[in-house]
Formats: sequence, structure tokens, C-alpha cells
Amino acid sequence: FDYGNFETRDWDGGRAPESPDNVRGWYTYDSRARYGVNYFGLRNRIGILSEAYSYCDFETRIAATHAFVVTTLRTLVERRVNVLGACRAADMRPAMVKERPWFGYDTVFGPPEQLDILVGEVDRVEDPDGNVRFVRKGDGSPERMPVLRAFKARTQRKLPNAWAVLQPSKAVIELLGRHGIEFETLTAAQAAYAERFRVSKKKKPKRPFQGHQELVLEGTWDASSKLELPAGTLLVKSRQRLAMLAANLLEPTSDDGLSNWNFFEATTDDSYPVVRVYEQDK
Repeated sequence: FDYGNFETRDWDGGRAPESPDNVRGWYTYDSRARYGVNYFGLRNRIGILSEAYSYCDFETRIAATHAFVVTTLRTLVERRVNVLGACRAADMRPAMVKERPWFGYDTVFGPPEQLDILVGEVDRVEDPDGNVRFVRKGDGSPERMPVLRAFKARTQRKLPNAWAVLQPSKAVIELLGRHGIEFETLTAAQAAYAERFRVSKKKKPKRPFQGHQELVLEGTWDASSKLELPAGTLLVKSRQRLAMLAANLLEPTSDDGLSNWNFFEATTDDSYPVVRVYEQDK
């Protein structure tokens, strides 16, 4: 079943004290690209998470994981034509579609589904060293409850023709290369019609993520105008295989982009150092 846990939250994804607006149910994990299964999707590939039930004994967890992985691989082989076709179609889509695709952000849980979840009891077992672990007691019984395992973006924007990264640092260039993002470096200044994001607020959540203090930007987009892109600018075109991954990395309002991870913090003042290009001068 989908990874998750029993929690009481609001449907917008934030943990909150119990209230009439909050729902106890089965909630899956985060939607952001930092989690491997989600990242594979942005690369137009299928991600499958294997995690054994923690209240089983170690031998059972090994056997269950082996059976799950082998069955998954066999199923992929049986359906290889469909799987390979779906991956190829996803790779080709950014270059083939007439209309620019949409990029979503400000992501929250989608509507819940009413499904059966196996709920069981556990025993507390203490070992000779005084450590306590929980052990499954019986097979459990199904309980119907809200299951939140899908997401929706509250805001969407069409992709531009390209993104222009102004004054890119060595770290940004190397990181885009490691992700496989295609880009070119302008050898001479070039005029372009582009949108610029004006920063009105910079926020750093009080609680760090695994020791990292993220940066969150708020602001507004200027109307498209003629700008000069200086020599050295990185031009990342959106009609490439990893267009959605590029958007996730470069958009200022992305839920998990390079700005979140402070790659642009030194060059982000009143405006964001990546502009959305719609037309370039010939």
C-alpha cells in the first residue's frame, strides 16, 4: 500500500491540533522532489518505494522485501512494452506539444479517498538490555478511513521558452550538469523579452530540515519587458526532456528548488537571478 502513517491533519498538508476541520486518516509523505520516488517522476521515470513493516521481526522483513522487489521486477518485465513506451512519451512531450506545459507549485494534499486500512494491535517486548520494541499482534482488521495519497498544486504557471540564469555560480553550473539539464552559455550579450520576479519577502522557517535552513521567497512578477542578458548567462530551454525538472530547480516559487537550498541566496536581493524568457532577439 502507499507509504504513510496515521495522523490528524488538515487537508492542506499541515499538521495541526485536533479540531472539526482536521481529519484523522492515513497520510502519505511529502510531495517535494527531495524524496527519491518523487524525483524519479520529474525525470520521466517510475519510482517505487520498498519499505517493510517495522513491527515484523527482522527475518520476516527480509523475506517480505525480497518478495516485493522480485515481484515488482517481474511485473515490469511483463509490462516492459508499456513501461518503455510511457517513459519515451514523457521524454518527448516537452518538445512535441504545441502549448507550453504548466508547472505547479504551492502543493497540498488532494481530496481524500475512503479506503480500507489494516489496523492491528502490537505487544511491547523488552529485551535483556531494557530496550523496548513493538511486535505485531495478529494480522489486524480493515478499517475504512480517509486516505490522502495524492497532491494538487494550488498555483500553476505555463513554462517560458527558456530560463536565463544571470551570473551563475560554479556550484549552480555543476549542479545543473549533474542533474542532466541541458543549457548553453551566452558568449555575448543578447536582448530578450523576459519576466523578472521581484522579491518582497525572504523567509527561513524556524525549524530546519535535517540541519539545513531553507530559504522561501515571496514576491510578484514584472510584466514582460526587453532585457539585456549579459555574456556568461546560462540559457536553459524548456523544450528539453527534463523540462519539468528544470522548472522545479529554477523557478523562484518552486516547492523544492535551488533557491530553497540557498544556491541563489547570495545573488537574490530585490529581484531573483533567474528570468523567464519568452522571446529572444535574432
